[in-house]
Order: sequence, then structure tokens, then C-alpha cells
Amino acid sequence: MDLLAKWRCLTESDVARTKFSEWEERRVRGPHEWVVKFNEGHWAKKRGGRHAPEEVRLTEPFDDEKFNFTKIKEEEVIGWVDEGGRLFDSRPDGDGVSAMFAFNVSPMFLGHSLIIPNPEEKHPQVMNLQGLSIAVNFIRNNTAHPDGRIVYNSLGGFATVNHLHFHYLIQRFPVEEHPVAGSIPGSGTFSLVSGYPTTVVTAPLPDSTPDALMSLFGFLINSSIPYNALFSPSRVYIFPRKNQVENTGKYRMAVAEVSGCPIVQSKEEYNGITDEEYSEAMKREIDVDEATWKVVEGFLRGV
Repeated sequence: MDLLAKWRCLTESDVARTKFSEWEERRVRGPHEWVVKFNEGHWAKKRGGRHAPEEVRLTEPFDDEKFNFTKIKEEEVIGWVDEGGRLFDSRPDGDGVSAMFAFNVSPMFLGHSLIIPNPEEKHPQVMNLQGLSIAVNFIRNNTAHPDGRIVYNSLGGFATVNHLHFHYLIQRFPVEEHPVAGSIPGSGTFSLVSGYPTTVVTAPLPDSTPDALMSLFGFLINSSIPYNALFSPSRVYIFPRKNQVENTGKYRMAVAEVSGCPIVQSKEEYNGITDEEYSEAMKREIDVDEATWKVVEGFLRGV
């Protein structure tokens, strides 16, 4: 399947709420080289609009009355992903886990789509091993676009739909340009990213069942610590963070923003953002306090 060809057709159809071609993008000069993006109509036309910061628990139950991905239109479906991460035009036969691959009707990045594991089972936006395995296998096996990435927002980390899903997009993020420090003492899997304004835990993309990653995500969920995650073909980046209720500044920091790609709301912000300002905002509004980090670090020392 030519994923990008199907995606481009949908961007120019009535399915798209905003046109991808309307996005502006530039690099911010400075040590981090943030990639700032702006589209004047994006927040007004986005499905669900712009969500104000509010206290969100990490394990909210699924709510049929709210928008979820069983309600999307058939023409939004690009294909289906099997357990091995392979993309097909139609849903694979059999009883195994599969994921809907759907067009994001408000695309912010090239190829921006959604991966929704077994949508009819109506899992809330809480990471599970089946969904994680599909995401890892997909990003490992789909190499036609080297900058293809999968990203994830937990509840409390600006997930806007409480229905288990991942985002696929084609974009290299500034966090990936930062060096990886040595392994966390006592951990055979996890390291820290060096020189970044907020704490970033990283590990190689697993070659097999991602049990170590799932144990970390499970720990964060059980500890009520929101997080965002970025999956590249070589590494996974995990951002333990404050709850979105504390994100009261002008930057709404979901996974793209914490990975170094601020999505701004005005032309003034687009032209005026500086490396130092955004770094300080990230540290102030996202970075966990020392006590919370000590809890996470203590867990990582045994993984």
C-alpha cells in the first residue's frame, strides 16, 4: 500500500477539517533548534477544539457518550495494521489483535494518522501490551519513510480522546538530536537524554515483546504520573511530566511540543518564540519535581 499517496488524497478532500498545506514551519535559532508550527485555523476546526488545562486522572473509564473512534467515517479509514506491524487495505482475517489506521482529520504533520488497536473493544487511553506491541512493530517494519514516527499522549498528558490510540507522522524531532547519557545505574535498559530542558528517559526500540517498556508505562500509570512517548525506528523517548492542569502558559504541551515542536496559536507567537523562552516554559510546566523523579528513578534502577 502507498500510505502517503492515500493520505495526500484525503488531505485535499472534504474529510480534512484543516488543510496540511496551510501549515507554516520554521526552525528557531539556538542550541535546541525547536521546530515551530502555525496554522491560523487549526484550533478552531480541530475535532473537539482546543482543550483547556484540567485535572485528568490517568485511568478515566471509556465513555460512549463522548467522541471516540468508533464514530469516525468510513472514508477516514486508510487501512489496517496486523500484530506484526504490517499495513493492509482491509482488516486481516483471524482473531488476533489488529489496529485501524485512520486519517487524522486535523493533520499537523506529513502523513499524520491514527493507529487504533481493536477499536470496537473500546479501551480507554491507557497503554496496554497489545497496543504497544503493534506500535513498536509498525515503526520498526515500515521503513519507506525514515522519518516516520509514532507518538502517544497519556491521559493527563493532553490526550484529547479517551479511546486507546497512537499517532503516526513523518517528522524528525529536536529531542532526537540530543546525546544519550550513560545508562541509569542499575538499569540494563533505560538511559537519560542529556542537555534537554525536561527529564527524558530513553531506551533502544525493542527487537521483541516490549515488556520493559510496558513495565515502565504501567508504573507511571499506577503512580499517577502522566507521560508522553515518542517512538523512532531506533529509540523510544519517554517524558514523565506534570499533569496538564499545571500547563497554564501559552504553549499547550502535548507530545509534539515536549519533543521540541511547539504548535502555536498566533502569528505573533510564531514569529516571536525564542529558544530560551520555550526551554524555560518546558522546564516550568512539564518537568516533574525532584521527589517525583526520585520515585521514577528508583523504579528504573531495577529494570
